[in-house]
Amino acid sequence: PKDITVNVVGDMLTIRASRQEEHETKKRDFLHREFRYGAIERLMTLPHGVKAEDIKASSSDGLLQLTVPMPA
Repeated sequence: PKDITVNVVGDMLTIRASRQEEHETKKRDFLHREFRYGAIERLMTLPHGVKAEDIKASSSDGLLQLTVPMPA
């Protein structure tokens, strides 16, 4: 969750996420290091009438859930 950003500007919803992972194995006669990293960004146009302050975001078990109430 700390590496996820959700923003709304006008009618555009932007989700940005990144990850970085390092792994190191030390043995008697060698050292093995592995680095993994990546980023993702998604932009979505919100339907007319959606209010940014009504959008709710939650995260559980690595799953991001956004709730966007539709206008009447």
